[in-house]
Amino acid sequence: MSDTTTPKKGFYQWAPTDEKLSTFQGINDALEKLDDAVLTSSNGQINNSKQSNISAYRSSTLSLTSGVDTKLSSFQTTYRDIQSELTDSAGEIVFKESGLYLFTGNIVLAGAYSGNSYFKLYRNGSYWMTLGGGNAQQIVYVSKLVQYTAGDKITFYAVQNSGSIGTLNTASIEIIKLF
Repeated sequence: MSDTTTPKKGFYQWAPTDEKLSTFQGINDALEKLDDAVLTSSNGQINNSKQSNISAYRSSTLSLTSGVDTKLSSFQTTYRDIQSELTDSAGEIVFKESGLYLFTGNIVLAGAYSGNSYFKLYRNGSYWMTLGGGNAQQIVYVSKLVQYTAGDKITFYAVQNSGSIGTLNTASIEIIKLF
């Protein structure tokens, strides 16, 4: 959407502040530029974007017992956490605002296992949904639109069911509130 497009009533429009954002060179580049972006509403109000925007990486290995959901705690590196919603050491996010969020992430296992590997979300301490996975996958990539409610506590889990103990090498998450 260009800077000159008039937004419809009740909708928001991105007004890029530089050429890189307007050409949208990948979601990561766009997310890194989010602090420079502004939102314009239908009544012409301009606000800096301060919506949820989280990016974190887990670099330490973790043993995965076959058939057991294993919590991905201790994200060692946080690249962004605009609303201070991520507790790195616990691997938990408590959202401050309800809305539609784009969740992307991945888990990287030490090898492809003969069984299935999955990336899961728990909400408020209970299993909520499987984001993605499949048979004999070493890397599980996920991208999903998810509706969260303010106060939801989200935790991340990995599971594999090869019949033996597996190893998770790394995990990463990217979450941004869209509306």
